[in-house]
Amino acid sequence: MSMISHPSFLRTVLRIDAATCVATGLLMSVGCGVVASLTQISSGLLISAGLSLFPIAAFIAFVALRSPLWTVGVWLVIIGNIGWVLASLWLLTDGAIDANAFGSAFVLIQAVAVAVLAYFEYAGLDRQRCRRHTLQRLSACQHRGRSKRIAGLPKITAPYRAP
Repeated sequence: MSMISHPSFLRTVLRIDAATCVATGLLMSVGCGVVASLTQISSGLLISAGLSLFPIAAFIAFVALRSPLWTVGVWLVIIGNIGWVLASLWLLTDGAIDANAFGSAFVLIQAVAVAVLAYFEYAGLDRQRCRRHTLQRLSACQHRGRSKRIAGLPKITAPYRAP
């Protein structure tokens, strides 16, 4: 079984996303003086971006802990992550910040990390949708008393007994 196929994959990715939001938020808000001096990114931007990550982390944790997973909530997390990546790239390309090389790397690395999380969240959501659809089709066939072959699933037969 691949990692993405695991039933708890999407919840795990969402929990990692929430945890990294908290860690990055603490780094950018509490450690803004050190980060600002190393990156040449203004402390005001670091503090406001860092503080914005705490309610985002709470929302992502809420989505991750719901049972069943809230599909609309997962989509909001994915869209928010894409927005964060685009805003980070805009900061670098538009000259909105006057960061040094370390600052540019800081923004770029966290943008790549958020993009990877968004990809895994999308892949997990897609896999979950496919699994749910397959189970519904299997249940419908069994409910009708049929034992027919469904595309992608083995034929339902009696257990094999050796002679």
